[in-house]
Amino acid sequence: MKDGSRALFEIFQCPGLTIVLGSQRSGKTAAGFWALEKLHSLGYPCYFYSLDRRYDERLRRLLPEYIHIGHSLDFEQYPQGGAILLDEAARWANSRNFAKGEAAEKLVGDIATIGQRNQRVFVLIQSAAMLDVAFFRMGVRLLLKKYSPISVAFERDGLNRVLAQLNSRLVRMDGKSWTAVVSDSDWGYVQVPLPSFWSDDLSVLWSYYHTSGGGNGGSSQRS
Repeated sequence: MKDGSRALFEIFQCPGLTIVLGSQRSGKTAAGFWALEKLHSLGYPCYFYSLDRRYDERLRRLLPEYIHIGHSLDFEQYPQGGAILLDEAARWANSRNFAKGEAAEKLVGDIATIGQRNQRVFVLIQSAAMLDVAFFRMGVRLLLKKYSPISVAFERDGLNRVLAQLNSRLVRMDGKSWTAVVSDSDWGYVQVPLPSFWSDDLSVLWSYYHTSGGGNGGSSQRS
């Protein structure tokens, strides 16, 4: 099994966009918060983008103080050198919304802004088919959790072959901690533990956030 430590190091050291991909309850959200915890330890300011302000109070009680809650999808509103986590961010990156014209150009501009501002952005998503192809043309990185073989079959042509290769080993590994990592120049497998602040309450809140439509209740407009 190829070690992914170097690829993970590159993701943390180099600014850019990283997609965290996996089936429901595969550990995507915990992996995203673990990445913020690691980046905080390296001195980066950390933010979580929330679609629904109704959950802010509970999130602030359960998350450490260094993870700030944000509501803007304008990356210029976040500090240079910031680390930003977007959970289920299809509203920002959905291929139906960014198929052509000015919207597609705006998406590419957003990705370019991330690099220019030395930011590290992690997008949690259940299916890469929901993301505009511009993401992959701009050379994004990938953290892959265990993925349903059926879901892999319905991914984008080209990407599904890569995911199938990476996922074939993940599905044989025990536990949720194993993660496939693809950086700009390397790939492999690492174990990603739960963040130190992870709790049953946070896990339950996250399940409720999605099953109750929490990700759809707030405004997704840029502010």
